Amino acid sequence: MLFRSAAQTAKKEGNRLFTCGSHKEAIIKYTEAIDLDPTDVTFFSNRSAAYAALEMWDEAAEDGRLCIKVNKKFIKGYFRLAIALRASNKYKDAIDNIKMGLAVDPGNADLKKQASEMEELMRKDRVLVLISKAREQMQSGHLKDCLATCDRALALDAGNSEIVKIKRSVEPKFEAAEKRRVMSLPKSARDKEAGDKCYKLADFEGAIEAYTRCIDATADKSSELCIKAYSNRSACHKQLS
Repeated sequence: MLFRSAAQTAKKEGNRLFTCGSHKEAIIKYTEAIDLDPTDVTFFSNRSAAYAALEMWDEAAEDGRLCIKVNKKFIKGYFRLAIALRASNKYKDAIDNIKMGLAVDPGNADLKKQASEMEELMRKDRVLVLISKAREQMQSGHLKDCLATCDRALALDAGNSEIVKIKRSVEPKFEAAEKRRVMSLPKSARDKEAGDKCYKLADFEGAIEAYTRCIDATADKSSELCIKAYSNRSACHKQLS
């Protein structure tokens, strides 16, 4: 019992130092308390907070994990770990940890707030990654891929000015390049692509007409182009039926 009493005394001194802003000294006292009684989860929690105050995020995270190890029902441990992981930009790990905490206490408001905030941070990070990718694709001339990346980014952040700017710049270039590409194709291949376009617009009758023109214009009915036209025309008939 004496060592537990001494541990509590060390903790109280650590709390006093923490309140005074002496975080390094508080860590020493919390460590002293842990050495005396490693079964008290609050010692790890308080030391995690002190590490966090010094922006020592790896250490703060480790003490959060130790909180959970000592007592899986100690919700503040999940919160401490989430704070440290978030500060280290490890959002997915933080959210996974929060889910574990919410499994213990489904109604915990602090954990729910952390989860919501980190989901938003992850969304913003994904948008930034996609913006960077779209710029690279635009500069390297991969216009079709760039437009697809822009659409993915806009699905996450509708109206994002940077993505809208990139898309508006790339669209006319892609359309001009696509027009040149299509015009360079044999007529049968152009008809097949016209059918594909109609199919995407759910104009199945128009697609059937285009695929039929492709088939009629293709001498080798066993060619890959003709087989695809037959297959796609069949799909159109199925849609209409």
